[in-house]
Amino acid sequence: MMRHSLVVRLSLLMALIITVSFVAWVMIVHRSTSTAFVDKQTEVIAGSNRGERELAVAEKLEGAFEDGGWPAVRKLSKKDGGIESGAPGYFVLDNDHRVRAASDEALYAADVSEVDGGLLVNVVSSGGASEIELLLTDTELYLLRGSSGEAWGRLQLLPSTPDRAVGDQFATEVWSAAALWLTGVIVSAMLIMTWVLRRSLAPIDWLTAAARELQSGKMPDRIASVKDSEFRALIDAFNAAIEAIARTEKVRKQLIADIAHELRTPVTNIKGQLEAHEAGLISEDAEFVTTLKGENRLLERLVEDFQQLAISDAGQLKVNLQSMPLAEIVRNILEPMAEAANATVVVAVPEMLHVFIDEERFRQVLLNLWENAVRHQPDKLTVTVTAEGPDPYWATLVFQDNGPGIAAEDRPYVFERFFRAEKSRNRALGGAGLGLTIVKGLLEAMGGRIELADRDGGAAFAVTLVRVDPDDAERN
Repeated sequence: MMRHSLVVRLSLLMALIITVSFVAWVMIVHRSTSTAFVDKQTEVIAGSNRGERELAVAEKLEGAFEDGGWPAVRKLSKKDGGIESGAPGYFVLDNDHRVRAASDEALYAADVSEVDGGLLVNVVSSGGASEIELLLTDTELYLLRGSSGEAWGRLQLLPSTPDRAVGDQFATEVWSAAALWLTGVIVSAMLIMTWVLRRSLAPIDWLTAAARELQSGKMPDRIASVKDSEFRALIDAFNAAIEAIARTEKVRKQLIADIAHELRTPVTNIKGQLEAHEAGLISEDAEFVTTLKGENRLLERLVEDFQQLAISDAGQLKVNLQSMPLAEIVRNILEPMAEAANATVVVAVPEMLHVFIDEERFRQVLLNLWENAVRHQPDKLTVTVTAEGPDPYWATLVFQDNGPGIAAEDRPYVFERFFRAEKSRNRALGGAGLGLTIVKGLLEAMGGRIELADRDGGAAFAVTLVRVDPDDAERN
């Protein structure tokens, strides 16, 4: 499911709040400005005592009819204050549905007709400006009776004229409710936005606190990853950086300890030889000089290895790649060393296989691999070098000895600097632990790589180099 960005989500939330507020405002304003709604409320309020006034008007009309019939009824309706001051408008129908008496002259012109369910009455005001249409039933017409109980007419009160003050009061109440509603919406929107922002931006506070801890020299704890958040990638990258810094710090401390240990051994030996010579315990003979030269060579080798690693780590290792026959180069490098060490070398590499290498750097690669093999199998050493894989772009060279091999628990660390399977760091059983690290750096500078190969009967390393097209090799 696609997850929108924080900006999009906040924009959509704000648009939703504005839309809801606008719709609510329009509905409330429409309701407050609706004349029909205000008139209805006014009618309900003004006509709350309609039944009592209807009864009072009916009693006076019935009394007038008893005294003088229809003329008296009409005279009563025309008489100023005859019914009551402020009484609602009314008209009286006879049994033939004719208007015989009314509170206003214009009501005498009312048009009355029979329809299903009652009487349809159209009343036009005196000025002709407004028209009232009523559908009356028996339940709405008040029956007028004489003393004998005979019905002589029907009374109908007109709807009361809306009271403007009531409408204004209602409108004021509606506008107050609208203002209160909008205030609630705005406050709710602010609270929701605050909650969303605090929840969404909380990872920034975590990262800031962790960065401050790192700035103070303290390694911060890992920050918990946040699901479905724009900051998930940032937090994961920060955690990875913290882990990398922790590993680097650990390697730095270990590197300093290893360098100090590696340098301490030859320096201590030289110091011991010189102190013994000064004390007259040993003479300045050829053996003494040879010992000092050996320790000095060891120091030079360590310094060269450190310099090689520094150049490789800085990415400044320069190589001069050329197309060269792999089989010939391997034999020229390994066979003299095998003869000097009374060892056996078997090279099974196609003569036509050419690769891009720096000859001097590649010589250093094979030399380090050879010294590693001799160190672990000093007697009756056999090294087999084979080419494997028909890949058109890469040539894989497997360098395998017949030594004791590499333990399973040591295999993940063989290319780490200063790693030695022999943990006592006895120089008679192993070097400084930089050889394979240097080999890895040299091969990567030439565009290749090295890794352990799964072979029985000793340690095996798979060296991968850039292969030269056969046609180009023939032209060269």
